[in-house]
Amino acid sequence: MELDLIALAVALLAAVMGGGGLAGWLQTRRQFNRQTQLDYFEVCKERIALAEKRGDEEAANRHFVEYDVALSAWQGQQKLEAVAPREVDPEGPSLSANEISLLLNLLASTQGLPQSTVTADGHFLRGNAFYEVGDFASAINEFSEAIRINPNFAFAYNNRGNSKRNLGEYESAISDYGEMVRLEPDLSMGYSKRGNIYFLERVWARN
Repeated sequence: MELDLIALAVALLAAVMGGGGLAGWLQTRRQFNRQTQLDYFEVCKERIALAEKRGDEEAANRHFVEYDVALSAWQGQQKLEAVAPREVDPEGPSLSANEISLLLNLLASTQGLPQSTVTADGHFLRGNAFYEVGDFASAINEFSEAIRINPNFAFAYNNRGNSKRNLGEYESAISDYGEMVRLEPDLSMGYSKRGNIYFLERVWARN
């Protein structure tokens, strides 16, 4: 991604220096982002092009700002996905202060991220990041979105269960762990989750 950004910066500079101005800059942006094959950005570019064709400079600039914010947030998401933990400790966050600080900064950089540009895996990794910084409610939202996109995402159920467990939502956590076991009955983790279910049922029954 860093090399792509450098290439984009060089291309943008060449477009402007070559006399293309804003139109050349936009065209270079369009060419660069076709590589992403993300429908959202294609729609943004079409809106800019249509506004330019109509001679509506205000609308073109507004769509360009929307596009630029979304692109920046999406690039932040790619960086986040590269460093977010693939697994989390069911007992709670386990990263160092420096690692947590990095995740917080990357999560902040994704403000304005269009949901349509995030895959199920992307939401799963965002959920892991929120989990590790102790924001279990946001983690649950991300894992739920991953499950909405991919209803058979066993590990998203697992980590959503971990998040609910840390919030004391034992009954709902039991349900998520049960889905994990149902979807992946042969994994060793599935057996450990059966133990978690048994433990949480006893805790829940006492409350």
